[in-house]
Parts: sequence; C-alpha cells; structure tokens
Amino acid sequence: MSAYEYAPIVIRRSAVEVFWQIPPVQRQEFFWDYLKAPAEGVRTAADEQSIEEHARANVRLMEADVAVRKLIPVGFRFARATTDYSLPTHAAGMKSLRNAASIVLHGAPGRALDPATSALLDRYEQALRQVLDLTPLANAARRRSPRDFSALQEILEDVGARVSEDYRSITQQPWVAEVQFVLEETGALEIRLIRDTGKELLPEEVLSEAHLDLLALLILLEVHVACAERGQSKFIVLDDVFQSIDAPLRSRALQHLANRLVGWQMVMTVHDRLWMEIAQRCLNETGKPTQALEIRSSGFGSTPTVIGVNPGHLRDLHQVVQSAASAVVVAGTAGRTFEALCHHLSIWCKVSVRRKAEDKYTIGDLWPGVQAALRACTDSEVASLAEELGHSQFLRNIAGAHFTAWADGLSDAEALDSAHRVELLHNKFWCETCRRPAKRTDSGNRTWSISKTCGHV
Repeated sequence: MSAYEYAPIVIRRSAVEVFWQIPPVQRQEFFWDYLKAPAEGVRTAADEQSIEEHARANVRLMEADVAVRKLIPVGFRFARATTDYSLPTHAAGMKSLRNAASIVLHGAPGRALDPATSALLDRYEQALRQVLDLTPLANAARRRSPRDFSALQEILEDVGARVSEDYRSITQQPWVAEVQFVLEETGALEIRLIRDTGKELLPEEVLSEAHLDLLALLILLEVHVACAERGQSKFIVLDDVFQSIDAPLRSRALQHLANRLVGWQMVMTVHDRLWMEIAQRCLNETGKPTQALEIRSSGFGSTPTVIGVNPGHLRDLHQVVQSAASAVVVAGTAGRTFEALCHHLSIWCKVSVRRKAEDKYTIGDLWPGVQAALRACTDSEVASLAEELGHSQFLRNIAGAHFTAWADGLSDAEALDSAHRVELLHNKFWCETCRRPAKRTDSGNRTWSISKTCGHV
C-alpha cells in the first residue's frame, strides 16, 4: 500500500473553507497530508524549516566570520601561546575573542572597544549561538528522507479532468472546460480554470464563495479517490462540509458524490436536522443504504449519547413506540404525525381548502377534504384507512392535544392501534426504504391510483 495507507480519512469543513486562503507556494504542503509517509522516516514541514533556518544562520555566521578576520590578523597569537589564534566555535570562547581584539587595537587585553567593533563581535556571537541552537534539530531533520512530491504531482494531473466533470455536472455550468493544476518552478501550485474559449482564469477571481467551497471539496474528494486507486481504503468522513455550499447545490452535490463513491463507506456529519433529512433522502434516491445516528451531549465530563434517528414523518412516532411511552404520549404523537400527513396529502391530492388568514390550517380544516380524496383511491386499503383514521383524529384531540381526565385511562393497545394505522397510511404514499413519494395517476370516473416508481418492495 506504500504511503497511501497514511492518508487522512476526514475532509473537514475548515479544510474546505481555508483552501483558497492558502498561498500557492504553500499548497503542496497542504496536500502533503494526503500522501504522507511515517513521520519518523520522512521530513515534516517543521524539519524543512529547521534546515532552512540553520542554513540562514550559517550564512550570517560566515559573513560575521569574514568581518572578524579582517580585524584579527592572520598569525595572531596570545602571549606565551604556541599556536595561532582561531575564532571561537562555542559561546564560551567569546571572552578570548574580545581580548584578542583589545590587544590588536589597544596593545593590551580587557580594554574598552569602540562601538563598531563591539557591534561586530556581538553580531558574531549572536550568529554563533543561533547556529549552535539550531544544529541538533537540523542534523536530526537531515537524517530523515526529504519529501517527494512527485506522487502528488502525478495525482493532481489525474484528478484535473475528474474535478472538471464533477463541477460541470453539479453546477450545470458548461463554460468550465478544465480545472488545471500547474506546478511552477518556484514550487508554487497554481489552480486554474480553463474556459470553453481556452481562456485561463483564477477561480478566486471569478467564482462565488459557495462555488469556491464546492470546487475545493471536489478537489479534496478526487484526491481521496486517486489515493484509493493506489491502495488507500475506500472509507471517507465528510465533516459538515456542505454547510457553506448554497442550498440549491447541496442536494445535487451530495447525489453526485454518492454516485461517484460507489463501493465506498461514507460517514457524513451534519448539525442541522432539516439538512440531515434532505441528505438521507438524497442518498436513498441513489439507492445507497443509509443509517442515521444522532449524537447528543450528556453534560460536561460525560460520554455523549448516541441514538438512532429515523428522518421523516414517522421519526417521532417510532421513537415513542420503541421507548414504550404512555398511551397518552403515543396517541398525541400519532395525532401530530397524522396532522403532518394531512398537510402533505392535502397538497398531493389537490384538496380544496377554504383560505384562512396567513394560510394557517388545522387538522380540522384539512382532514375532511383529504378523507374524501382517499375514499376515491382504487386501493381498497387506502379507502379503508380513510374511514379508520377518523378515530386517530379523535384520539389526538381528546388524549394527545388537550387535557381530559378520563383520557388518562386510554389503553396501550388502542393508542398503538392508532399509531399503526397512521404508519400504514404513510407507507402507502411514501416508500419505506427511500421515502420517495408515490406517483398519483387518474383512473377515470373520479378515481385515482397510486404507484411507487423507486423500485423498492
């Protein structure tokens, strides 16, 4: 698997948002994480910086060394010394250097030096100390292998066409002919858009913030795909990456990515319940099995609580039934779910409703028209449910929505039966697997039929 097993599995929202703020000269550093080898064997960015700083410190020391040698003549010796004086290689030798300068300038050690000479010797000492401080880190860094960006360059050459196709498919903007990655001689990595006319553009200059975030996400995603083709596991985590993308693009982007990542296991985190429901619906429409989980805080210092989530009309109803809630709670939740179904079915069945201020309608306004429409369905079970569900409205009103003393004696069986009928009605009009709505077809004689076109049983 070579180094690709060390590629990260997470694309975070922060990586998407800062992508275009990274200067081109630092972009290779950003991508290095996708191809990094074990840290103990390959230089890190900090290692490269240590080597560069050590080299600059050595240059400053050499420049100071040349200036000091002009002050201390070749062949200079202290009294009673048997060898020529050498410039110090440790900070402890600076005292002898100052004495040597004093002897050269004033004929005796320990004399005050003029400001220019003192500044020169201070500069030499500072450069010497910097070299000594940086040498251990620089030597350790040099023992590691230098980073090889050739694999990254090869991958970026491969993903350009894929990113272009992804972007055109999602945004429906055919003028983007190509996304091109250009490695300059300086090491800078430029990303350019090639128009259908052949003109080169910088994305930062022509795309909106939402489209820039989308393009960044597609680039990172395709790098992951390229890594998988070279041995990386097909597993990826998308951590709230769609939040900064415009709502009209989110669904198309998610559906496209789901189709792109065939055979992958994908974990996606969101912080918005509505978007969670939309996302699961998008994934279900592509035929991908999904499971939704909700992570709730349990307080400071406590382990978070993970619960299953069933997006859609039946989410709350399933939760109260599975938790063995009281009959009153089940009846109330079933009634609320029933009211939500009435709202959607009144539109789906094109029910006529007398207009009210601000279009605020209650179940009493909607159910009579919905019930009449359901009676005209050719599916006998739907017509039968239309009659039976009047009782669910009754339970909702007397047991779930308002206080009634005798309603506290409602039996569990009666409440669960009401919840079951509401669920049956829901499943007639929405697929249990992908939650796509059924299709209505007029059958003549003021009747109509329903059919599910998603292919699920």
